[in-house]
Amino acid sequence: MGTLLGHSVSDLIKIRMGMYNARGVRVWAELADVASRNWRSHAPVSWRELQGMRRAGLTQEQLCMLGSDFEMQMLSWSDDSLWAASESYDGTSESKAPGGRCTAFAITDAHQLGPLCGQNVDEEPSGWLHGSRDMVIRHVGDPDGSPDVLLYTHPGVPAYCGMNSSGLAVLNLFIEDGCRNSEGVPIDAAIRDVLCRRSIEDAVSYLEGLPRIAPTTYMLVQGDSIATVEASARRTATAWIRGPGESFHSNHPLLDQRMAGDNGSPSRSSLSRLDCVGEAVRKAHSEGTLDVDAAKRILEKTEPAHKKIAPTMARVVMEPDRGMMHVQFYGELMWTSVGFADHDAE
Repeated sequence: MGTLLGHSVSDLIKIRMGMYNARGVRVWAELADVASRNWRSHAPVSWRELQGMRRAGLTQEQLCMLGSDFEMQMLSWSDDSLWAASESYDGTSESKAPGGRCTAFAITDAHQLGPLCGQNVDEEPSGWLHGSRDMVIRHVGDPDGSPDVLLYTHPGVPAYCGMNSSGLAVLNLFIEDGCRNSEGVPIDAAIRDVLCRRSIEDAVSYLEGLPRIAPTTYMLVQGDSIATVEASARRTATAWIRGPGESFHSNHPLLDQRMAGDNGSPSRSSLSRLDCVGEAVRKAHSEGTLDVDAAKRILEKTEPAHKKIAPTMARVVMEPDRGMMHVQFYGELMWTSVGFADHDAE
């Protein structure tokens, strides 16, 4: 995979590093170096894949920086002194980018499908090669019995969201409560390794036990169960749904009152996106029309909260029981569908 993606990873790391000044790059490199210690021990599968990527001439430092890009973004949003002097996005610097971007849904009893879930991924396009190298990767399970995995991501980044052949799917939405840890497992590495678990119970236990640098929300669905894990650097709040039901989340804490208080009032955009997706999913479900096509339309019709700064880079819909992932990449009208029986995923 390193040989296949090496050029794209090199291009991407240059762009990502160019967003920060010399001090910002040093801070990021230090963050990545510290993160690598827990990455090795707590997310061994993605760590082995990182080592494989080095065969393309990529350095461990570069790959660890990309793997911890999410944490660096969150750090830099609260520290303008890390950013390069240049501005873009019609005069609005990325350091001023507001939250409330991504929104996700999960339901256990979609029309004739069982579990169904999806999310949008809203980011600034130029910092991610305008989505031109985004991909779905299929990882074949190991002989030890670990499941096959399908995931959506950027080149060199372990995972953004995905599912495995045991019917487990995981979505990710950042949250903020102001808490940070000096050491922990990068969020994108955790997503890759949680997909090695065959049961949602094992997956949740794994996520709850991880040391974390920065907070995020994981939404997991398998069969008739949904688990929402709000994982701060200091504490964890998990909510379970068993049986027929649905769950929705965006970029603000919902489960833990203390975490929500530390985060402050959610942005209007975050609330709006959450309400829009929730209402549309519930309406389609009540009418008996919630299928894959309906889920795609719901995500397509949900306007980005910040069209200039963070348009929708990708929309992802997953059918865990059928083993199908559907992705609408940036700038494309058609959706790409990949299943575990396909052999052309990259």
